[in-house]
Amino acid sequence: MENPFKSIYKFNKEAGLLEKGYSDFLELSFLIEEALEDLPTLKSLGQIVSIESENPKEIARQIVSIAGGNNTTKPLTDLQRFDKHIDAIVYAVGGAYKLGLTPQQLEAGIAAVMHSNTKKIGAGKDEHGKALKPDNWPEIEAEQVKKLQAILDKRA
Repeated sequence: MENPFKSIYKFNKEAGLLEKGYSDFLELSFLIEEALEDLPTLKSLGQIVSIESENPKEIARQIVSIAGGNNTTKPLTDLQRFDKHIDAIVYAVGGAYKLGLTPQQLEAGIAAVMHSNTKKIGAGKDEHGKALKPDNWPEIEAEQVKKLQAILDKRA
């Protein structure tokens, strides 16, 4: 199994996401978007931030805008950015372990998700450069869900 960090790097490189450079606004909104996905109260949250949407991507970008994430007069330092991303990894990995997963099961889960993500390469990008899902995404996602559920079913 490929090192999970190497597979994530490879995906970002092949999808042309590394050349785009770093954007505080986008990187923060991507993290918030992932946190919002599948929450049942997105419509209510959209009303709080004054947008009519249940789309996690739109709500996340609005939240970052409201919080000043578009402020380019005092951008974050690379040290602050690096620390923020490492903290996000620590929280994410810790959350997975709290689900009862082992390090090996988490690696297998990352491999399953990255396998699906590589199918996005060449499917286009949104206006901010985020990789879009291809037309056959429902089939790709169904296979990913099957793999992830199999991993969860093997928890100790």
